[in-house]
Amino acid sequence: EGGSPDLFVLLGLASTVMGVTTTIGLPVPLVNTGSNPNQIAVSGGVLYILNSGDNNVTAMDVSTTKYLGVAVNFDPGVNPYDFAFADLDGATVMYVTGFLSNTLYEVDPATGKILRKVQ
Repeated sequence: EGGSPDLFVLLGLASTVMGVTTTIGLPVPLVNTGSNPNQIAVSGGVLYILNSGDNNVTAMDVSTTKYLGVAVNFDPGVNPYDFAFADLDGATVMYVTGFLSNTLYEVDPATGKILRKVQ
């Protein structure tokens, strides 16, 4: 009726991501997050949700709003806090900060593999 959501809003305390189709302005709950979600970002048609309390990043397909599961797991105590995406030599790379570990993680979002850690 109004198409797929084109705006996503993180309700951190409610542990929910809401989607809004801006042509009709009607918000709908899309997916429950993990524990202590801090950030959301869209890359390559996937909405990524950074969950500090669960030490992971989960994912949702933007076009279908289907929950895709855990995209990246971090060791206990990392407390991922913020993230960004970059294009390196034609490949998308996710950079994640570890609040408690004082580390920057370079991650392949397609595989969830941690490529490098920088302290």
